[in-house]
Amino acid sequence: MSLRKPHSTSAFTYREAIPLLLAILFFCAIAWGEEGEGGGYEQRYYNIKAGPVLFTLNSGLSLEYNDNINLSNGITSPRQSDIIVRPHFGIDAVSELQILPKSQTDRTTLGVSFNVGTRRYMQHPELNRNELDLNVSPDSELSFLIRTGHFHTRLYERFALDDDPSGDGTLSNVAVFRRINNHVGARTTWNMNSKTSFSLGYDHGNLIALDYATLSGTAPTLGSLDNSTDQLSFTSFSQIFSLLGVGFNASAMSTNFPGNPNQNMTTYSYGPFLDARFTQYTTLHASYSMTESQEGSLFYGGGTGGTSIGNGDNNFQVSLTNHLNTYYTQTFSVGRQTVFNLLGNLTTTDSISYTSGWRVNSKITLTSSIFAEDSTDQSRFNRNPHYKRYGCSFGTGYQLSRKMSATLTYQYSKKISDFADQDYQQNTMILNIKYAF
Repeated sequence: MSLRKPHSTSAFTYREAIPLLLAILFFCAIAWGEEGEGGGYEQRYYNIKAGPVLFTLNSGLSLEYNDNINLSNGITSPRQSDIIVRPHFGIDAVSELQILPKSQTDRTTLGVSFNVGTRRYMQHPELNRNELDLNVSPDSELSFLIRTGHFHTRLYERFALDDDPSGDGTLSNVAVFRRINNHVGARTTWNMNSKTSFSLGYDHGNLIALDYATLSGTAPTLGSLDNSTDQLSFTSFSQIFSLLGVGFNASAMSTNFPGNPNQNMTTYSYGPFLDARFTQYTTLHASYSMTESQEGSLFYGGGTGGTSIGNGDNNFQVSLTNHLNTYYTQTFSVGRQTVFNLLGNLTTTDSISYTSGWRVNSKITLTSSIFAEDSTDQSRFNRNPHYKRYGCSFGTGYQLSRKMSATLTYQYSKKISDFADQDYQQNTMILNIKYAF
């Protein structure tokens, strides 16, 4: 069964973004074709050069076998397997010009990263659209960096179009959850001196749920998921000495649900962090923050007038990275984090993970990871699920030629919830072939 929202004739759709980005790229190539040279950016690898604009192109094909595409426990609803084909194409472009003549510090850089692909289910074509079904990678971005003396200002727009539900632990019994994520913002950093810096940023984000589908005959009751966020953030950092730096983060985020104002909320977070280098091969990042949430949006109201949600969360993150030798790198992380999930609720997650990478030789690499999570959903209107997830992955990569590479990855994940119908386990095997032009 599939539920789809009618598209508004005035709403911005993802199809309109593609010609817009291409137009921006060609405009930059023509408008800046005669600008000054220099700045070192020409040392970047590129496939095509149009004036000061450097283009890097790549393409690939991914084949995935998934034994539980609908995240089902196999009891209350049947598990469904499938082979999924994903062709994809990526383009990166960067251009740099001087603000003032003969200046090495006052420069601007325009960058575009756009990775697009499509996903086709072989055994369950009902999950495919009749039209070309595009996916835009979350790392797609349009950015503009302005450097003037000690100040750096970065303007950006990050956009994604995705339909994979497995990345959010709150979702179960869903095969496709199609949504648009878009973030527009700016951040200014003042490098007061070589050891101290301050930055101030603003970010506006939108989540638009397009449709969702199941293979069990009934669609989940997800409610109105469309929301927008406005966030102000501040960061200070000081390098105490060469091996230790400390800083402070603070942010305020207001979330608005147009279809359900009672779910509006405002979240405050603040706390210190440090970066330490114990040896040439071992580094530590540690952070702590207090997160507090109140009902009602700063800009749109809603809720019950600033009533606190919960007693506040003490979040932290500790990551230790060790380069065991020239070829083997490992990272151990433990922490607690409170974030918005795709259902529009806050989720607090305690997690622990280990990742490693081994460069066997110039052609072969091996990777592995293992993780465990314990999460509680702070829903105010529905049941409050508590669930655990754990999993692992193992992969190998091989450089077939100077421009072509291949990776083979196995992933396993399992979810155990307080509600049995939310349990699932999933095995996937992914072969990805990539070609850099």
